[in-house]
Amino acid sequence: MNIQPGHSFFGTTNMPVSANIRLLNIIREAGNISMYVNDQEYFCEVPFATFTGYTVIPPGMFDVALYRSGDYASPLIETPVTFNVGNSFTIVATGTPGYIKLFQIPEPYSAPVPGLRSLLRLVNMADKSLVLDGTLQDNTQIFSGVKYTEVSSYARLTPNVYTLTVKSADTGDIIATASNILLEAGRIYSVYIVAGENGEEPFLALFTTDSEITESDAFCNEREHLNLR
Repeated sequence: MNIQPGHSFFGTTNMPVSANIRLLNIIREAGNISMYVNDQEYFCEVPFATFTGYTVIPPGMFDVALYRSGDYASPLIETPVTFNVGNSFTIVATGTPGYIKLFQIPEPYSAPVPGLRSLLRLVNMADKSLVLDGTLQDNTQIFSGVKYTEVSSYARLTPNVYTLTVKSADTGDIIATASNILLEAGRIYSVYIVAGENGEEPFLALFTTDSEITESDAFCNEREHLNLR
């Protein structure tokens, strides 16, 4: 089983020699998950609807496995994944146990040089049947026709506090709302629309900053790694 590709983004001018990766867990009915790359634990006990920090990985093909945290008898999914040099990626783990897929959502390798604008895009990880539009609080539509697993282009916005209402492009029904999101100059952001974990909230809007690479504990290198072979 191969990882599903995402879509490209605007170019970058730096000269990287590695890739950056983070994990978003939207697997329902699995609890916290941990991710192993070539038997080494990279991301630990990640809750539902949570982004990890980024960590650096060399380019190449790797064996990626996801486990319920604390249960390493058999992986939820194990698949080869290729990471290309000069990109950052969010690995989106979605589905339910027994029907899990991984999607690789690309981002700029690093945030652009600070400027006068903020960048925002929409990522549809909600449902195969949904095509999404996105509108700001002044009724300006900035995203249109974003299909499942697709990524919009980055919209260039004046730094401010915004509310993004995401609707079905077919019916106009409100799917989810990202309220009071602060966009700062020279930074880039995404709103991911994802299926909720239960029926009380069918869909969630997850707001995140893209391509901000900082030292964090996401790599799990201080933990005792399990021998999974």
